[in-house]
Amino acid sequence: MKESKEHLIIKKELDAIKALLYDLTERLNKIEYNGEVEFGDPYNVGRSKKHINISLRKNEEEKT
Repeated sequence: MKESKEHLIIKKELDAIKALLYDLTERLNKIEYNGEVEFGDPYNVGRSKKHINISLRKNEEEKT
């Protein structure tokens, strides 16, 4: 049995929506931060800068 053209278009759109939802849930479960930390005496020339990268993962909540 042949699938109609409209059926194939809807199927492709649903597949695209599923892929977007998967990407969204992955991003919500993993949050990445990038930044720079500057520390030292504000009146001292020898201040230091450190670059940091932080990757956080959301813990799965326990179902009770």
